[in-house]
Amino acid sequence: GGKYFKEMWIIVFIGSFLVPSLLGQSCNFKWTIGANPLKISSPYYPENYIPGWACEWKVTAFADYNIQLTCTDVNIPNTLLGDVTDRLTGGRINICAPYNIGLMRFQPDYIQVSPKGSDYYEDATTYCGTDSFTVTSVSNTMNIRFKAQPKSSGGRFTCTLKRIANPCSCGRHKDYRIYGGQNADLHDYPMLAVIVDGIKRELYCGATIISPRFALTAAQCISGRDPSKIGLAVGEYDISTGTDTEYTALHRIESTRIHPYTILNGIGLVKTVEEIELNIGVALACLPFKYIYDSFTGRKVEVEGWGALEYGGLKPNILQKVQLDVVDLEMCRPIDGSVTSNNNICTYTPGKGLCEFDSGNGLLYTDILYGRVHVIGVVVGGKSCSPPISPVISMRVTSFLEWIQMISEGFEYCNTGYID
Repeated sequence: GGKYFKEMWIIVFIGSFLVPSLLGQSCNFKWTIGANPLKISSPYYPENYIPGWACEWKVTAFADYNIQLTCTDVNIPNTLLGDVTDRLTGGRINICAPYNIGLMRFQPDYIQVSPKGSDYYEDATTYCGTDSFTVTSVSNTMNIRFKAQPKSSGGRFTCTLKRIANPCSCGRHKDYRIYGGQNADLHDYPMLAVIVDGIKRELYCGATIISPRFALTAAQCISGRDPSKIGLAVGEYDISTGTDTEYTALHRIESTRIHPYTILNGIGLVKTVEEIELNIGVALACLPFKYIYDSFTGRKVEVEGWGALEYGGLKPNILQKVQLDVVDLEMCRPIDGSVTSNNNICTYTPGKGLCEFDSGNGLLYTDILYGRVHVIGVVVGGKSCSPPISPVISMRVTSFLEWIQMISEGFEYCNTGYID
């Protein structure tokens, strides 16, 4: 724990770079967009472009992101002579398709955007005129091209490209010592996070990343704590080495929230100051909207973390994982008489369990059909590694979906389908 905080600082992995939209006599670029937005503009912007220009921008982002293009200052004439005006209203008509004048056929200047990132632009929408517009890619690629005709009267435009997390790319994991557990594989469950005590310089609770700014944890992990004195570590594996992978990052906490009716053994959220970078080692867990009526009794779940290997024992350096069985809630009632079917999940597997410092870890269930990982529970109770091993109580995430959405307003969670 101590070495962890000494060797680690706030890491923000920025994978983007800015390139001018005009370099020499070319305006054709391939970019990988990272945390910083990119700007593309017409040649010579803010001055008008000259006739004959043809530009293309091919943009990609990491697989868990979509790309959003917003064009604001748009002034692309839709005839060779300038604007087309409605004779009745006097308003400008945006006709971006080819048109005929007598026997002659003309194509106006235009911008085309392929949301699929197709080189053939068969899915593209064509834009011209003066209206601003926004386009969001279908996946993590987008192609944009601009054409000024040889006899163009000239115009201009400027656009911004940014990446936005794709909520339906959630639940990605590598492959289909918590007590009785084993070493986890590197990046096996990249939605795992850990809460770090900034004063003691050690990790003390688990968490699960559910959006680029929010992680789900147990109420007791954040109750009474100053958000400025804790951090959220992501992309971790071996805590003895500090920044042990290129994806490891420690994020400052902006605020914490606890569900008002479950303060003691309940559920909570931490919000980071900056967005969490999604990459091979860091991902979002899916929220279990599709399992809202499922008890999970009889199914198997997995838990990962750095909880003690035995009661009162040392914490492991290497991330541990264990598979547990979801059992009837009656097995947990002797531990906590307040256990209810609406709010809790009970897990128990002989010879396996959770221990100190495992609070806040997520119960992870992998969807059989899509292979997506859902966080269906948050560990809150049960010292199951103290012989005899006892069941573990977790909060049932489906009981708090509405509250989670309300607190993390601004991020649309995936409750319709997944991206394969």
